Amino acid sequence: MSIWGGSFVVVKDSLDDLTSFQLLVLRFLAATIVLLPFAIRRPQFRATVSRWEAWLLGVTLFAGLVLQTTGLATASPGHSALLTSLSVVFVPFLYWLISAKRPAAPEWVAVALCLTGLLLVYSGFQGEVRVGDGLSLLCALAFAVYLLLLDRTSRSLDLISAMAVQCIVCLLLSLLVLPLDQPASWQSDSSMLLAVLYVGVLATAVAFSLQLFAQRTLGAVESAVILALEPAVATVLSIALGRDELTAGLVAGTCLLLAGAIVSQRPMRPSGDDDPR
Repeated sequence: MSIWGGSFVVVKDSLDDLTSFQLLVLRFLAATIVLLPFAIRRPQFRATVSRWEAWLLGVTLFAGLVLQTTGLATASPGHSALLTSLSVVFVPFLYWLISAKRPAAPEWVAVALCLTGLLLVYSGFQGEVRVGDGLSLLCALAFAVYLLLLDRTSRSLDLISAMAVQCIVCLLLSLLVLPLDQPASWQSDSSMLLAVLYVGVLATAVAFSLQLFAQRTLGAVESAVILALEPAVATVLSIALGRDELTAGLVAGTCLLLAGAIVSQRPMRPSGDDDPR
């Protein structure tokens, strides 16, 4: 969560020198280089490559990160982080739609706390609504679908192998779309290298692998609520860098986000079911 919170600023700065799909190619290339040597040594790797679930996760992850990255071309890091975290609102409704089971009451309370917190945080930002804000909102929907897919598949997939397959899928799709991107030269200074290592190794290979591991014990709604803390991290970083001002809305919203994350971790029972999950 902290890694992803910081990645919004890093990606935003990187788009000054690279196009969205150049950055995505480099991001997934770095992640693949890190994960593939470990994955190919695992006996489950070949079986995972043949699993359609791993490929579908890769396509969904690609969709989410494309929308997030292209959105950051015009949206501020704070706006993007906040709108991306609205997946916390989409997940319970999508879960209800596909499973016909209502999320438990504490999960709804956590969602309400986070939604209120997100609105308060958003009220602390200045500036007009841009196209990037709309893309970031679609990104939230894509990540909500990704969380639900993880909820259904993470326990049956080998962690390292599944993450490596996802990165390979994202890299191939990025390369496929790259010729359609606007022409631009490739930048290769030290700051760009550090940025690619951050978003590729930390924010992709490490962070998404940890998420895959965590969702073996957490539900999709719980994960979405915890990830709603991302804008708090991104906002603190933006304030520290002088890009946003500290306001009462930001403080109150961050407190509500934290409260929602705590409530989501209380023991829950599915609605209409007496057995603990």
